Amino acid sequence: MLVALLNLGLIASFQVEARAQTYPCGWAYWNNLPSNEPQAPFPEPPYPCSATGNDFFRLITGPQVSQCCQSLAFTNVPDYLPDLAMPVEIATFDACTLSQQTTVDLEFRSFVPQFFNLYACNQHRVFRMYLKYNGNVFMAIEPVESYMRYTRTFFLPGAPGESDVQVWRYVINGDADFDRQFAPPFWVPPCHACPATTDRFERVHFVGHADFSCKTDSQGLHHWDASISLSHHVGCLSHLDNPFINPLRKITAPNPNRHESTSYHMVGPLPFSFLAAPPMPQDVVITNGGIKFDAVRSTVMYPSPWNPSIRAHPFPPHCLTESSLYTVMEPKPVNCMCEASPPAPAIYYHSWIRPASQSYCYMPGTPPIATGQSWQSVVGASADIPDGFVQLYLGHWGAAGPWSNEGLLTNIGLIDHLNHCFPDPAYAFHITHGVTTTHDRTVGLPHFYDDPTVSSDVLIDFVDQVRDMTHARHAGMDFLPISAGSCVSTLVWTISKE
Repeated sequence: MLVALLNLGLIASFQVEARAQTYPCGWAYWNNLPSNEPQAPFPEPPYPCSATGNDFFRLITGPQVSQCCQSLAFTNVPDYLPDLAMPVEIATFDACTLSQQTTVDLEFRSFVPQFFNLYACNQHRVFRMYLKYNGNVFMAIEPVESYMRYTRTFFLPGAPGESDVQVWRYVINGDADFDRQFAPPFWVPPCHACPATTDRFERVHFVGHADFSCKTDSQGLHHWDASISLSHHVGCLSHLDNPFINPLRKITAPNPNRHESTSYHMVGPLPFSFLAAPPMPQDVVITNGGIKFDAVRSTVMYPSPWNPSIRAHPFPPHCLTESSLYTVMEPKPVNCMCEASPPAPAIYYHSWIRPASQSYCYMPGTPPIATGQSWQSVVGASADIPDGFVQLYLGHWGAAGPWSNEGLLTNIGLIDHLNHCFPDPAYAFHITHGVTTTHDRTVGLPHFYDDPTVSSDVLIDFVDQVRDMTHARHAGMDFLPISAGSCVSTLVWTISKE
């Protein structure tokens, strides 16, 4: 799988540091934190809806605001995100069939404000997440191993007689640890080795999303809501046996710890129906070039203040220009990925992002001149993702506030996208993860602040996956792609179906 990457010279060898320490089983011991001490209920934080309106990213409506490789203005995203506490559903899919599920409690804490955001364009937010079963914490994602990447803002229809609700979307990923004595046994992946022999290699990598909404009522009170998901993918993806792009999570088949055709998922709020009412293949792709607000956003990631020697550039980080996107996706066969014994339910929606897709921005001049280049998904690099982009259908919400009847997919991509600001073909390959939501026209469609008349029934957001600064090869945007394990990102894609 992905052996073509080696032939293309896209991956360079590097050293992986392993710290030979021994820890007792359970995340509380790993992090020296109390796992199951009594905790007070989370109060509603007094955080206002501080970023209503335009986020000042989505301004690519003309040459004045989409000049190539110019720094973007400070973003209008929430200063703080609220703490959350809600029941969620966890489930396993085995051979693309819902195997087991149960309800647990989620506690989510996001505590890093914009001005302390160290990683990219005031878009990364460090978070911590706990799952509880029968009142006991059994899974934790801690700040050291977790990242949130802001992608876009949009509006969802409000309840009858109420105004529309603004949503801020984040793509998230993190490495989780488990306290097995309190966990539902079916939801501890076999790849979670215990007792641990290092401080990070046995944690379980999850990817997902968080959509936060906020509205102000007639009394001036602020009401936050959120939908959230996490997924640990099937073994042929999560534990791809390739030391160059999966140094921390690779498992050589056959091995029962690889959970080849089993995946793990968490979704909230309730009610959510796993695998119910799957969409048609043409309903989760963009075939008409998308809409005028589709964009890719580029980041330069400078050193942390604690280790400035990693980069030659000064702190802090910043964004470069957004480039407009024209996206053409071709639906491909739907299958059950990694399952060697068909027939099985088809829940993996494959598609090809065709070379007709374009990314363009404006070079300074009188008048400014648009410069464009094609981008596409990588065909043939992976036997499991033959067309370079796949979306796993998770299910849909019922009557769940702003998320009513919304369908949810998690997406994975192998993307060939040459950055306008770093036009070196050696670094055009990206491994991506993200989220797709589908929206019911009978309920109402998302629309955008820039033009309320423009709406979309499919929102597809994804980011690239790269190792953090400790494995950078030289200054700039030169980061190693990684297929699994806690990761930062340098590019954000947001595409929509009109």
